[in-house]
Amino acid sequence: MSTSRARPSGCGIGSFARPWSLLRAAETIAVPQTAENAVRSAAAMSRPQSAEVRAALQDTSNRIQSMALVHQEIYGSDDLSRVRLGDYTRRLCMSLAASLAPDATLDFDAEVVEVPIALAVPCGLVLNELLTNAFKYGRDSTGRCAVKTRIERMQGGFAFSVSDEGPGYLEDLPRKGSIGQTLIKALVRQLRAKRTVTFSGGTLVRIEVPAELTG
Repeated sequence: MSTSRARPSGCGIGSFARPWSLLRAAETIAVPQTAENAVRSAAAMSRPQSAEVRAALQDTSNRIQSMALVHQEIYGSDDLSRVRLGDYTRRLCMSLAASLAPDATLDFDAEVVEVPIALAVPCGLVLNELLTNAFKYGRDSTGRCAVKTRIERMQGGFAFSVSDEGPGYLEDLPRKGSIGQTLIKALVRQLRAKRTVTFSGGTLVRIEVPAELTG
């Protein structure tokens, strides 16, 4: 279903590093897991549901899962303070594709970028929204779903992008004014990042995160 490439390119971005103890990591992984369990319980108790309610609950569950994956990456690493964004994004992409577009063709290309939890969580939430949009609305006129994800280093910072072959936001009303779009805009401001959206044979969204980010 997928093609995947990884290119080693340098070290992590040291200016983002923050000390995290094992206890702190254990606390933070418990929060999203507990929240996800609560969402699943609410879904079970509220059946039967409309398609709209089911979709909203699924989106909420996916957002929580995107945070839980950050902490799972840390638990599988020798460094409790950093997350390899490429490894994390690959897992997130595969997880979302399995539930939203099992027939999707995935193209993944990542340079080595390491970030602390405080930065990985908002980046993960943005990636979750971009990938969700691509899998839901990014099919071409023949129904084919092809999603490309890129992570690259810049001058002291890094960038990530998601592209699809869909009709674009102008024709795709569900993506305009949605909770997901509102969340993306808020998180981009929090990251002090630059967002670029282009439409050319599909939709490409690129997020550039500056090196001076300290929060």
